[in-house]
Amino acid sequence: MGAYTGGGLSLVDLGMLPFQTAYLMIIALMLVILAGNHALPILSVFVLLWIGSKVAPKGSDVDIAFDVLLHHPRRWVLQL
Repeated sequence: MGAYTGGGLSLVDLGMLPFQTAYLMIIALMLVILAGNHALPILSVFVLLWIGSKVAPKGSDVDIAFDVLLHHPRRWVLQL
């Protein structure tokens, strides 16, 4: 709710009311709210694995481990 109303940090005094017809902004705001509240652990693990797979040398053990974790994400979560 704080992101939608602006929490008093908005440039306009009406919060998001002037942007009620800006559907692209509202959709982007919904995704940011979702990522901040509920999907942050999922997105952060995915981003870390994806970046790690891009940084790791191709064919190394680390690259293979990242590849397996990206293709089978539930295997490592169940082992924790």
